[in-house]
Formats: sequence, C-alpha cells, structure tokens
Amino acid sequence: MEGQEQLSRYADHLTSYKERGYQTYLIYITQYYDPKVNGATASFHAHRLYQVYDWLVRHQDVFTCKILEDMEGMKLTDRRRFMPQDIYALQQMGRLQLML
Repeated sequence: MEGQEQLSRYADHLTSYKERGYQTYLIYITQYYDPKVNGATASFHAHRLYQVYDWLVRHQDVFTCKILEDMEGMKLTDRRRFMPQDIYALQQMGRLQLML
C-alpha cells in the first residue's frame, strides 16, 4: 500500500542523485490501474503487474520461473479487460439495485 506522498518522497530523494549527474528512474508497479503524474525529478515509469509478468515470460530463465509461478498463484497475471457480458452487467446494475 502506498503511503501519503510516498512517490513524491522517493522522487525528492532521487533529486540529490540527479544533481550529482546520475540518471534517475522511479518505477511504480501496481496491481490495479492507478494513474500518477510524471514528475520532473526522475524518469517516471508506471507499470501494472501483468506487464511485469509478460516481460518475465519473454525473458524466462532459471531464476524467473519461481517468480512467475508465485505471480500466477497470487493471480497477478490478470489484465482485467472488460468482456461484453461485463458491460451488460454494468448496464443492468441500476435496475438490479431497484429490485433490492
């Protein structure tokens, strides 16, 4: 779970390295969609866990196999894409709430 202003604090910490000439990167990985503002302090990259999973699948070796297995076990590979039946269910939600 992300703390209050946690990403800003990380970015501020990276500023001291950037001022000394280092290239800095702030990588934000989350299970759910959570848009963040790209700061000027560091090169900011936001990714979802399924994207990390897909990358690991493409770069599989003896070390990543266990990570992939654990991610699959925790269901962190899901892309959470809407299917037509999901849209239909959302359209009918108001009607169903009235019935309750």
